[in-house]
Amino acid sequence: MRLAHPDAKICQLIQDNISLHSIYGPFLRGDTMARIKKGPTTEITPVDISEIIGTLTDSYGPFPDEPRLDPAHELTFTILSQHTSDTNSERAFQGLMNRFGDLMSVAQADISDIEQSISRGGLAKIKAPRIKTILNRILELNGSLDLSFLSEMPLQDAKTWLRQLPGIGPKPAGIILNFH
Repeated sequence: MRLAHPDAKICQLIQDNISLHSIYGPFLRGDTMARIKKGPTTEITPVDISEIIGTLTDSYGPFPDEPRLDPAHELTFTILSQHTSDTNSERAFQGLMNRFGDLMSVAQADISDIEQSISRGGLAKIKAPRIKTILNRILELNGSLDLSFLSEMPLQDAKTWLRQLPGIGPKPAGIILNFH
């Protein structure tokens, strides 16, 4: 049995439904088209960001004023956090810093030494060369590992700058900039 393509009205209803409801909602069921044709069942209203921050602060305490790491360290930590738990990525980052002391030493180190120092975090054979390559690319582009200039750039320019680094896509770029 061949299914017909939806017409423009159905496409618009689907688009409206997706934009009004989380894409992480229930899996599609047989009655999905009937529900979509009826239109959205929930009104979503804009919420003031200060209201959200207030709620989070009430639950978790105030946000720290200072970034947890400088941008280059945050970038390295972000790479180490990919496809592993927070505990393992923290262990890997600590292992890296304990072994090398600073990121310039990491950039100059042998990949096998980096790999050994981050092995507790998982995927060390992939992450070690990526970290070294990225740190050296930053040195080529910037002359140092100081990325504090990113906070002075317009957001889109800072994202573009970070995304030119090998292996840095929109998510890691967003994470790095979110903390600065």
